[in-house]
Amino acid sequence: MGVKDESNTEQPPLDLFLKIGLDERTAKNTIANNKVTANLTTVIHEAAVTDGCDRTVGNLLYTVATKFPANALVHRPTLLKYIVLLKIKTPAQLEAAFSFLAASASESFNVSEFEKTCGVGVEVSVEDMEHTVNEIFGENNNAILEQRYLTNVGVLFGHVRRRQPWGDPKIVKELIDAKLCVLLGEKTAADKEKPIKKKKEKPVKVEEKATAEDTPPPKPSDEELNPFSVFASPEENCKI
Repeated sequence: MGVKDESNTEQPPLDLFLKIGLDERTAKNTIANNKVTANLTTVIHEAAVTDGCDRTVGNLLYTVATKFPANALVHRPTLLKYIVLLKIKTPAQLEAAFSFLAASASESFNVSEFEKTCGVGVEVSVEDMEHTVNEIFGENNNAILEQRYLTNVGVLFGHVRRRQPWGDPKIVKELIDAKLCVLLGEKTAADKEKPIKKKKEKPVKVEEKATAEDTPPPKPSDEELNPFSVFASPEENCKI
């Protein structure tokens, strides 16, 4: 990692943020938040990229500025070195680094363990990701054919990510969408119909004499946790 360029320390924050690849809207929203502005400016100088860097690196630096564990700030320069040298280059690797460093706090840590935990040096080819996607589709073929375009792409994505944690998530998503479209073909009239929501049956009331010792049963939760709901539905991403 290079030496900090002190001549650039007076650059306006907006200029710094644009140089590391943030889009103008994100950069302007950032400078509206004094705390994030201060953190990101410090991170850019620590990483010695005041003259600019690749957008991928810049996005990771932004994540460091907003999510780095506060109890491990002493290790932040080390992490930034890995990012600038492209040894840590995906969000998944960065999240793994945060967890590792948070557990280490201000203590020294084993470099080999850190690199293994963060997948440093691990390269996952498109062929590797495609092979894993095919495996997942093979294992879930019947369910996919039955659900067709109602298939939860996020669940499939999660299965692939568990087997290939260091694969590029964008490529994984594209491979899943393409595979889904090839398997199912064009949408049919039935696919275009909106699914009918089933009405919830009201529970049968049983009249019982209440006592002071009775405690009401907990209400069943209707919430369905889906960490992959950020992804669009399959029909919106059907690209062959």
